[in-house]
Amino acid sequence: MRLGLKQLEAMGVLDIRQGDGIYVKDYVRNAGLDFLSLLLSNQEEEQLMVIVDEYFIDEIWDFWTAVFPEILKMAAHRISARDGQELAQLIKEELECLDDRQRIIELEEAQHNLVVEVAGNMIFLLLANSARPLRRKIIEVFVDTVDRDTFRQFVEAKATLLKAYADGSLTSSMVAADKYRDILRLMRHSFKAILARRGELITGPRKPDV
Repeated sequence: MRLGLKQLEAMGVLDIRQGDGIYVKDYVRNAGLDFLSLLLSNQEEEQLMVIVDEYFIDEIWDFWTAVFPEILKMAAHRISARDGQELAQLIKEELECLDDRQRIIELEEAQHNLVVEVAGNMIFLLLANSARPLRRKIIEVFVDTVDRDTFRQFVEAKATLLKAYADGSLTSSMVAADKYRDILRLMRHSFKAILARRGELITGPRKPDV
């Protein structure tokens, strides 16, 4: 128990004052991704959804939309022909497995991991590792909420973008990464629209302002 308390103190969650007591700190203001990763790593699915609701997932998606294209820019300068071929194969298999939810999740994760590894930046690697449970949850929620055609369009857009960059149609990695960011934003917009509709089903339609 003493070791556990010390670990939580090191993560910025507790303030242990000798002779005074133990104070719980606001984790949003003081903790880091290590605390969040620990919180999510050993949770059962039912417990996890108590901690991470869909609106929290949207916040993480917003963060990933900002960060991942920057990782793409770095990876674009280091990607080999073999890496590009592997990424293309993952996307191709994804198009062939649109009705296999579990395989789609695995393929999306594999694409993320490959890009981060190719980028080769230690901070991005550690950040991606810490955020792995959150990234997986984003993918799961996305796959469960968007319809098949929308997801197919998302995968096809990735394939088109990769092909354009590979054959030289997109000569700038910055342009390619920004185009991928636009794709993520469109997908996030679709997700937020679904959340809004779900909210209306629970609370009723919003009354117009008078």
